[in-house]
Amino acid sequence: MIQYFINFLINHTHLNFIFSMEFTFSDIIAILALFSGIGVPIYIADRLQNKFLKNTNLKTYHVKLLDDIFLDYKNFIEELFKGNYNKRDITSKFKMFTIRFASIDYQNRERFKISQKLQPINRQLQMFVTSCNEYNTTQTTGKVKFNNPSKSQMEIFYSLLIKTNGDIIFSLHK
Repeated sequence: MIQYFINFLINHTHLNFIFSMEFTFSDIIAILALFSGIGVPIYIADRLQNKFLKNTNLKTYHVKLLDDIFLDYKNFIEELFKGNYNKRDITSKFKMFTIRFASIDYQNRERFKISQKLQPINRQLQMFVTSCNEYNTTQTTGKVKFNNPSKSQMEIFYSLLIKTNGDIIFSLHK
């Protein structure tokens, strides 16, 4: 079948000029060098471009995840400051953020080799909130109202969390 196809090309196209020529070993080497000189750079460029695009898309997705988590966290802090949560709500929210931050920290370390972590800061804030007198003296179903000194301390932890998130995003774009 292949032989038939080659004979067809030789007899019915302008390629019979090429096939009727005799090639020396140096001609074959020159042709191979020409093809490799063109083909190898194209192959390398294609592979690098695909790797770059894949990595860029992964980083974009990761930054979007961080943005989503921090939007939810901002809303949580605002509602916490307004006194709109009871103890059970606060515990549940911190548990959810613990899971999300632990996942992000793992991905940062494994995929991007970033050692900065968000979960320890979230944990410090959680420990502070749950050790506050306002939290501990409120009944389980009652809304927790924090005083201004407690809110100021929470803002410090929250600011540190935002700064660390910014550092992580900066590291992703290096």
